[in-house]
Amino acid sequence: MLRFSIAAIAVLSTALLAFYAGVFQTAFHSNMCYSAIISELGQQAQAAAATQDSAAMERYARRLQSLPLHGYESDCHAISAALARPDA
Repeated sequence: MLRFSIAAIAVLSTALLAFYAGVFQTAFHSNMCYSAIISELGQQAQAAAATQDSAAMERYARRLQSLPLHGYESDCHAISAALARPDA
């Protein structure tokens, strides 16, 4: 009975460790993706503002409005793909 208990504790603790390692990795990857997107948006905003061209700012505003943003359900990879597309 003691061997079974020790084995069960070992299996459960290994499963919990693997689960939380996966959760951490997923959260870390998502945070890095969103950080890259925020950086890209900042660079694009600075570039549009540096032109002193109101048409460039309007194009940037339309680009922001066209991003697939859905609050906490936003897909980082979809936003990244939308940013990678050239301006229309």
